[in-house]
Amino acid sequence: MPQLSFELMDYAFFKFFHQPNASTLIAAFSCFDLVKHRLRYSRALVDLASKGDFKGACHGAVALGLWDFFPIEIFCLPLLLQDKLSVMESYLASSPVCCQKMIGYLDSFHQQSEQKIAALCSLYPKIRPIGASKLSKKPLDKLIKR
Repeated sequence: MPQLSFELMDYAFFKFFHQPNASTLIAAFSCFDLVKHRLRYSRALVDLASKGDFKGACHGAVALGLWDFFPIEIFCLPLLLQDKLSVMESYLASSPVCCQKMIGYLDSFHQQSEQKIAALCSLYPKIRPIGASKLSKKPLDKLIKR
């Protein structure tokens, strides 16, 4: 395949970005050679997360292979609060450094959990924290094991 222009790559990134299927996104990003230029799109993923599209930003990071590139605060913690654990785990599965940080972060909830849950929720005021209930005692232990 001939070298694609950045203009065409950027078009493909934004065109395919909102695919509901992560495997389609991965195939499209690979086909249009976006993985080779993954750092070009890292800022766009941060912007999407800052606009509240944490799921899309996480899928984009996975599709581009940006493992351990983003701190857990960018989209993992918001996805945890939104109870979108499978999306979060898709990033953590290939990100050993972030996975270790997430386990350490979750482990810290064993003490003073109510204050820590309140502090976490205050960091993301636009999110309805339906997943916050999993940060207490028994559900937390299951989450850490998972």
